[in-house]
Amino acid sequence: MLRVRKLGAYLLGLMLSCNVLACTELRTPAESGSVQASGPLQVDAVNPRYFSDGSGRVVYLVGSHTWRNLQDVVSEKSRLSFDYSEYLRFLTRYHLNFFRLWRQEDALFEPMPYLRTGPGVALDGGPKFDVNRINPLFFERVSARVEEAGRHGMYVAVMLFQGWGIERKTPERPENPWAFHPFHHSNNVNGVDGDRDGDGEGSETHSLTDAAMVDRQEDFVRQVVDAVNPFDNVLYEIANESTPGSVAWQEHLVAVIHDYEKTKPKQHPVLLSAPWGSKEADLWKSRAEAVSPAVPAPYTPEYAYRDDPPANDGRKVIINDTDHLWGVGGTSDWVWKSFTRGLNPIYMDPYDPATDAEYFELVRDSREGVLLSLGQTKRYADRIPLRTMVPQSHLCSSRYCLADPGRAYLVYAPSNGAAGGAESIELDLQQHSGSFTVEWLNPRLDQTHVEPTRRLSGRTRFVAPFVGDAVLYLRASQP
Repeated sequence: MLRVRKLGAYLLGLMLSCNVLACTELRTPAESGSVQASGPLQVDAVNPRYFSDGSGRVVYLVGSHTWRNLQDVVSEKSRLSFDYSEYLRFLTRYHLNFFRLWRQEDALFEPMPYLRTGPGVALDGGPKFDVNRINPLFFERVSARVEEAGRHGMYVAVMLFQGWGIERKTPERPENPWAFHPFHHSNNVNGVDGDRDGDGEGSETHSLTDAAMVDRQEDFVRQVVDAVNPFDNVLYEIANESTPGSVAWQEHLVAVIHDYEKTKPKQHPVLLSAPWGSKEADLWKSRAEAVSPAVPAPYTPEYAYRDDPPANDGRKVIINDTDHLWGVGGTSDWVWKSFTRGLNPIYMDPYDPATDAEYFELVRDSREGVLLSLGQTKRYADRIPLRTMVPQSHLCSSRYCLADPGRAYLVYAPSNGAAGGAESIELDLQQHSGSFTVEWLNPRLDQTHVEPTRRLSGRTRFVAPFVGDAVLYLRASQP
């Protein structure tokens, strides 16, 4: 009988995110009063690097996500439940507004979208699935969790399929998740076989090779759409890190969602996360409104969304997710680099140290800083004229700059590592001189320093009034 022996081993597979200064301290993480969604998201017509809502407000998506926020983990002896309401309060305290609602395809998680009716016993010892009969509890939970998230001002990427449920991904994985999948021929009463080539994995389930199976997947997708279409705070994510051969299948499902939602009251955007080992070009050709790139193997600097994220040129809304860059990982400077390059960063968080202890330990020293920086960028996004600000790397010496020249500049300067040295930034104001207010943020201490308004022109050098990473916000004074 196949059973999970170590929960940690399974989750590890899932993870392989001047003048005298007036000094004020920004709020420490606290209830932020997040704005609830007003109408479904759509790509902003002026600045397509971001979404806007039904009121016309630009929405910068920034958040954190964890693997157990939809289904409960089931082990041999217990069910590990998840305090979803506390999780939403946690996200709110850090001023975040976005997370991925993780769906797992294998029966190590419950509820599943299909009923276990038997007759016969599946490989995990439970009754076989009837994949022609939906489990209402799954769709009720999806609906309830999206609705509750909306009350907290959270946008939710509803994950539809899971690449880590159909293949081992890495040779060192101790268990084969395919053995727990409802489409495994030994696990259902319908004769469905998602392993047509007999290689012991189910990559064929994320392809167009079996029309009957695709029909079932389309029905599942429509059931999810029915469950969450009434809500404004929704994106659909086709699959997390599916197989390299899944591109055509994923694009097919993007079209299924778009076509089906045309018949519904509301239309929502679709997120395409990079398939496992795929080419980035596949993302830009997609009909999905948002994409989430991955660092390819072998690593190449021009696709370095982790170390030096390329500026978003406006082709897609880009969700820059540590899940696809580190697995377990992420840094504060990555957050600010992503923000100032026109990206929407999100962090994969080993949220619960009680059950994710070994993964929590991997990021223990950096996690708090990452979460703090994510919230800081959200607070700035709410203050600055984001709709008119675009990446302008050439205007500043650090190369990390969002700007509406002559009106507003937000610049990030990573620490150069010099002992006792404050960061300096040179900014090109030759074409846009005027009176500006200069504001500094010390992201490590979460403190701001504001200088009096002064006239600036030409190439101007600014020196941070503290040591370490620095954020400079320059805004034109009101006439």
